Amino acid sequence: MYTVGQLSKKTGISIRTLHYYEKLNLLKPQRSPDNQYRLYGPGDVLRLQQITLLKRMRFRLREIKDFFDQYLERLAKDDYEIWVRVIERQIAELQREKEDMQKVEKLLQSSLYAMRATKEVRIEEMLGFIREIESQPDRKRQFRRLVFTEEEIDRLPSDDPANPLIMEWADILNEVQAQRNDSPASERSQRLAARIAAYAEQLFKDDDDLLLKYWDFIKPEPGGSAKIYGMNREAMDYIEQILEQYYTGKSTS
Repeated sequence: MYTVGQLSKKTGISIRTLHYYEKLNLLKPQRSPDNQYRLYGPGDVLRLQQITLLKRMRFRLREIKDFFDQYLERLAKDDYEIWVRVIERQIAELQREKEDMQKVEKLLQSSLYAMRATKEVRIEEMLGFIREIESQPDRKRQFRRLVFTEEEIDRLPSDDPANPLIMEWADILNEVQAQRNDSPASERSQRLAARIAAYAEQLFKDDDDLLLKYWDFIKPEPGGSAKIYGMNREAMDYIEQILEQYYTGKSTS
């Protein structure tokens, strides 16, 4: 038998935690008839090992107590079927948590992209990102199938905000918005054109046909709203003008 101090030293679990487990009825030590000290036997040590294992598997103490209340005798015998059931249930729960965290990460990345592209905080747009993330994930691909082949879709630029290239485009868009009233032939516009040309080459791997097809796909009609964040008609017109000037200059040089 172990006193609470001895058990704490043996397991590395604090006395305070052992007392808390007792309060939750996860552990039920005996009491010494002489001085009422807590005494822990082999069954308590096994139970503590099980609690430690389940906690490492990210079970909450309330869930652990429920399992013990329901399967006390079979858990005490390390029953195979019960442990399989418990672990499978936890795997399913962790998978749900993982999917939720991926949605949260995408929301954060989308919000960061928008702020880098505009240098502004727009709460309504962030709420729009939430609605988009919660919507049917295949909807965008189904829409693209109306224009592109499956092979082309796989080669289109990723729209995952976690992609470093996407964040680079956010910075480019910020420059576009800041200087779209400049002359396309200005030095500043041509520096931006060179950056966009290099970016497009990296993204589309010199596939000009796919690049032009994608550009036409995302370009809104006059007066229409942007199909891609930040790519409204005015921004895209400016990009076309500075690129035309850029490529004309390259062909004559």
